[in-house]
Amino acid sequence: MEKGEHDLVLKGTWITAGRGRMITAAVGDHTRSGRIAASLYEETRPLTPLQVKLLDLSRVISRFGYLMAALIMATLLVEGYFSGAYAGSPVDTAGYILNICMLAVVIIVVAVPEGLPVSVTISLALAMRKMTRAFSLVKRLLACETVGSVTVICTDKTGTLTMNRMEVAEASVEEPVSRSRGVPDTPGGWITLNAAVNSTADLETREGRVVAVGNSTEGALLRWLVRHGIEFTVLRAQFPLVSQELFDSRKKMMSTTINVDGRRVLLVKGAPEVVARLCNPVPDLEPLSRLSERAMRTLAFAHGELSSHGGASPPLVWDGYVGIRDELRPGIAEAVRSCSNAGIRTKMVTGDSPETAKAIAREAGILGDGTIITGSEFRALTGEARRRASLELDVLARSEPLDKLLLVQDLQAHGEVVAVTGDGTNDAPALRQADVGLAMGINGTEVAREAADIILLDDSYPAIRNAVWWGRALYENIQRFLVFQLTINVAAAALTFLAVLLGMQPPFTIVQLLWINIIMDSLAAIGLCSEAPHAALMEKRPVPRQAPVITPYMKKAIGFTALLYVVTGVVVMVYGFPVGFSVGEQSTAFFTAFVLAQVWNGINCRAFNGVMPPFFRGNPVFFLVMGAIVLVQAFIVQFGGAVFGTVPLSPLQWVSLAAVTAPVLLMMPVLRYFSDS
Repeated sequence: MEKGEHDLVLKGTWITAGRGRMITAAVGDHTRSGRIAASLYEETRPLTPLQVKLLDLSRVISRFGYLMAALIMATLLVEGYFSGAYAGSPVDTAGYILNICMLAVVIIVVAVPEGLPVSVTISLALAMRKMTRAFSLVKRLLACETVGSVTVICTDKTGTLTMNRMEVAEASVEEPVSRSRGVPDTPGGWITLNAAVNSTADLETREGRVVAVGNSTEGALLRWLVRHGIEFTVLRAQFPLVSQELFDSRKKMMSTTINVDGRRVLLVKGAPEVVARLCNPVPDLEPLSRLSERAMRTLAFAHGELSSHGGASPPLVWDGYVGIRDELRPGIAEAVRSCSNAGIRTKMVTGDSPETAKAIAREAGILGDGTIITGSEFRALTGEARRRASLELDVLARSEPLDKLLLVQDLQAHGEVVAVTGDGTNDAPALRQADVGLAMGINGTEVAREAADIILLDDSYPAIRNAVWWGRALYENIQRFLVFQLTINVAAAALTFLAVLLGMQPPFTIVQLLWINIIMDSLAAIGLCSEAPHAALMEKRPVPRQAPVITPYMKKAIGFTALLYVVTGVVVMVYGFPVGFSVGEQSTAFFTAFVLAQVWNGINCRAFNGVMPPFFRGNPVFFLVMGAIVLVQAFIVQFGGAVFGTVPLSPLQWVSLAAVTAPVLLMMPVLRYFSDS
């Protein structure tokens, strides 16, 4: 498009003057679609529930780490004063103080969860890969967790709950009738001819699927004919058009004139109440009302012979009707029920009439004790009245894109965690506003996909349910990892402090503590955050925004297990291993036993809340990671003495250490007992 000499460009808007008229045309970001697209990059996202909880937890753990480091450093400095460590040369004194400072720094490194963000990112990445296999393409990593906290799902109807494929579900005739050239002599024959010829649609095969080109309702009629072995293209060739009046929303019908055995016949299809008024006798429309109650779009057929001068021979002959509907996707009712059992309420947002929306919502299991309200009624409400309506409604019918955005905002004002689906450009603001935006991967626009956090690759509601399932599994896996990490944090810091307090050498060298830190951070995250979801995840309510990430069960698991480590560790530090280890092997045995105890405790952490998942099948990655930890530990002990301060152990000593630390597994029934009591 080129601008003329009288054109003026003002902030992306063309103002064209000519012939006494002024025409404005917006371009780029100044169009409605452009404004929506540009708005996607203007606002920042609020922190997710998980981010808030982990930030609070990190502050608490950091304070603990700094406190332990300060206590250890102060104790060693005081002990050095009384033991005469400062009586030597300045170099020796500086070396002693430097070693104390290095130990304090390592304690902080071990105790402070500096690896927690990395570990969570690893967990999110693993969950993202698995969710993609479940037809949910994650664009924003943190959405993996947020979707597990969802309390309300606002879903579209067409394409998400339904197949987005109109089909003939019922008809007044058992099946269409194939006729060769000549006058059809039955209602079924006339309906067949009408459906094939009185139409502007066509069918094409794309990627192995037969799709309609043109009007979806007419496409449904053509597929109906094809399913019964009728070639509509042959009928069109046999009965060419003389004239045609396309469907008009005011007339609510379409008509086509054809030649049948030298006579002109008018074929009419349209709204039953309109077509029925043109027929004599007027047919009974009661059966059609029942179809409407089942969310079917009804279409009536009639024909009449035209006189020689072109006028219709009144009245028309009623031939029958069909009921066309967009069927629910398989598994919709089950998925909605599963979300309901999980404390998640589903609200349907559709442009359909209240009657059609009610039928679909009832069939999908969405319509419960809530209400059906239209978009215009919802928009007319203000303030608290609209927020209260947002909680009470199950179906928002005759809705516009703005209604979806208002619904999301009102639900969030009540503290709900909202997921919303969308496929059009106008849905982008609601997708962006929601805690989790779910765009359609097949029928969604580029702007909608850009605004979303997750793209549903099959456009279906069951994919949302699966995404929630994986999100909840991710949250629980992160809790497993935190139990594992914090147990080591508390035990390692407490053992080091008590050793110093008792006047003994710290139980671990600086390099050994760094290896323990690697175990509890990245390796543990990979092993424990690969746990597959289990059915019980969809049988409990969503975790509230305000709920702490550390549950009472986790506190017991961390406290009891760390106490076991500390008590046993102090006894070993004071008295040594009773048999089988020389004095020079004691520190190596202590270090190795501590690492092996973490491997056993990893199995306990898998049994979150005292319930053990499928042992091997549930998470084979866990055993690979734990096996790798044991192998690296063996390599360190047998060959890394110069760096790690260890001495080689015999096979019998390795077996005895594994047996001595195995009772850590008994913590699982103990925790289950205290959790049930």
